[in-house]
Order: sequence, then C-alpha cells, then structure tokens
Amino acid sequence: IYSGKVMIGQKELPCAVLDDETRILTNTAIFKAFDRPRKGKPSEDYRLKNVPAFLTANNLKPYIERERANDDYSVEYIRSGRQYAGYKAEILPHICDIYL
Repeated sequence: IYSGKVMIGQKELPCAVLDDETRILTNTAIFKAFDRPRKGKPSEDYRLKNVPAFLTANNLKPYIERERANDDYSVEYIRSGRQYAGYKAEILPHICDIYL
C-alpha cells in the first residue's frame, strides 16, 4: 500500500493506492474536499444502502437514489497494522454530480 496526497483544485487530499492498484481517497479526504465537518456516524436505519455518511442529508436523497444508490465505493484496508476506511477514488466525480 502506498500513501500520499493528491491535489484536486486547491485542496491537497490524503490518498492511498492498494496492492491491486485500487486508488483510495480517505474518509478525511472526502470531508476535506467538500469542506464538510466530520460528525458522528448516523444510524444505519436512516441511511440509504451503500451511501457514505457524508451524503446523508435529506435534501440529497432523491439525487442519490437516482444516481448511485446501488454502487458501493467503500473500502477498508490495513496499512502498518492499522485498519483504515476510505472510498474508491471514482466516487469523487459522482459526488460532484449529486451536488450539482
């Protein structure tokens, strides 16, 4: 696993590349990319299936259901003996589509 940072616009985002060459944006990177504060994880009962916590706002649900409700971009991986969670980098343009 390789870790580093990627520049997206004016933001430097933490990222990783797994051994199978899957490109990952960390949870921190996703929140940072959209200037979102990290909040407690919402109850699974109120979340759409496969929808990351940072997209759980009620006003986004109609767009998520239509766009990407069945896609699962979440990834868990281990680096230096520690477990991390992130998202496949392909999620970033889809998040932009949802917000636009």
